Amino acid sequence: MHHVFGKILLANRYSLAWFSIRLLSYVSFLFVAGIIAARNDWLYKVNSAFAKPWYISALVSIGFIGFYLQYVLEHHLITAVIGGANGYAFLWAQWEAFSAFGLIISLLALSKAYFNNTNPVFQTLAKLSFTVYLIHPLIIVPVSYYEYQWLGYDGIIGWVLTCLLAIPLTFLLANYFRKLPILRNIL
Repeated sequence: MHHVFGKILLANRYSLAWFSIRLLSYVSFLFVAGIIAARNDWLYKVNSAFAKPWYISALVSIGFIGFYLQYVLEHHLITAVIGGANGYAFLWAQWEAFSAFGLIISLLALSKAYFNNTNPVFQTLAKLSFTVYLIHPLIIVPVSYYEYQWLGYDGIIGWVLTCLLAIPLTFLLANYFRKLPILRNIL
């Protein structure tokens, strides 16, 4: 079952042909959303009381995906999930967006409650966060693609290996880009 999840991730969603089109819409939409959030202080308004329903939704959505994937695999519907205009693909896309939002709000509230302090390492990582946000798809997609092509890893093993390679690489490249004179004032 773990190899199927990796194939879902590598299928239509992360094909290199559509990557540039998706990246433009992804970055532009979320950039505008970030501006609106900053102007309305949304990040400062997130607290444990606000996040409580999102904690629950995150846990429910994580549980849901196990049952959903089991159903899809038992009924041989994997091709319906990974592409095309159908209910299975729609349900997958809705789950992905809903669970991501729930996890983001939950992690933000938990971080504010328990990790709201700074040290030099966190300050450096915070300065790099916007650049990491902009460039992370450019790192994650090729790393996971070539990891699968060259090593054949997918599923949980592939995900762990991708994380171990892509996260440090993304922060190192973000640090490099921030030091370039032409980008220093932008990033």
